[in-house]
Amino acid sequence: MPHWEDTLIGTSRSFLQVKGKIPLLSRSRATVLISGETGTGKELFARAIHYSSERCGKPFVPVNCAALPDHLVENELFGHSKGAFTGALVEKHGLFHEADGGTLFLDEINSLSLAAQSKLLRDPARSRV
Repeated sequence: MPHWEDTLIGTSRSFLQVKGKIPLLSRSRATVLISGETGTGKELFARAIHYSSERCGKPFVPVNCAALPDHLVENELFGHSKGAFTGALVEKHGLFHEADGGTLFLDEINSLSLAAQSKLLRDPARSRV
């Protein structure tokens, strides 16, 4: 039994159906949307998918989007080059770069402004992991 199965505890039919999809999802390279109320275990499911996939040896980077101030979202996620703006004295890699080859888990993405959400959707070349 994979170690992640010990962290997912539930007996409801819907829970077991979703849990049963983890092996299939872990073989996919597609983006996965996990929805649910706060505290329902979305990150546990994301970790289970990550650690049962070929990405298991790469980073799992969880990001609480609710904790990112609007004016820093793009910088935190995408980073910046040296000299990109006043005060950018060194190159800074973003969280997408940190998760390269692994999984970037964007928790509470709905808390980002619509402008920030559209930047994630509009520029897939920048956000490709």
